[in-house]
Amino acid sequence: MGDVFLSSAFLSYSGPFNQDFRNLLNKNWQKELKSRKIPFTADLNIISMLVPATTVRIHSDISHACSSLVVT
Repeated sequence: MGDVFLSSAFLSYSGPFNQDFRNLLNKNWQKELKSRKIPFTADLNIISMLVPATTVRIHSDISHACSSLVVT
């Protein structure tokens, strides 16, 4: 349940921000899930969860991959 929240929150709210701020948002969301005892994967890879591996283009920088995910 928490993994779906984190992925949905990423798509809904993280788009306009840089990778540092996206990481901060994710960290805060994880704290909130933990305080409410909602299970989630601590090392969740949102890109892997939302996009099949066969369609992921390898980027040298994770922020480009995240931005591409938000755009598509």
